[in-house]
Amino acid sequence: GLFIDTLPIQLRIIDRKQQCRTPVSFVHIDCDIYDGARDILFLLGSRFVPGTILVFDELFNYPSYEKHEIKALFEFLSGSNLRLRAFGTSDNIELKPHKDLNVQSFAFATDSEEG
Repeated sequence: GLFIDTLPIQLRIIDRKQQCRTPVSFVHIDCDIYDGARDILFLLGSRFVPGTILVFDELFNYPSYEKHEIKALFEFLSGSNLRLRAFGTSDNIELKPHKDLNVQSFAFATDSEEG
């Protein structure tokens, strides 16, 4: 199913079992498209804690990347007090790639706005 349909149900199950609103400290977003990435970020974002690790599998380095995971990330951040510290990729970022490049992943850690 779609993240928007399945993730809220799973979060309720986990919260009920833990008897609290469970924080999220690691997220690996590997859905490739805008809608899925947006849904994950907006559904989980309020559960991020300082130091939460966000890994995006296809953030950049492919044609039209700016319409997918990175767009969802920018939209999420624009409505949030969250700041991210970049700490992981193994190659350069191409702003206008004409083909898929090998390295498309990127990792961040969350930080508070005051941080």
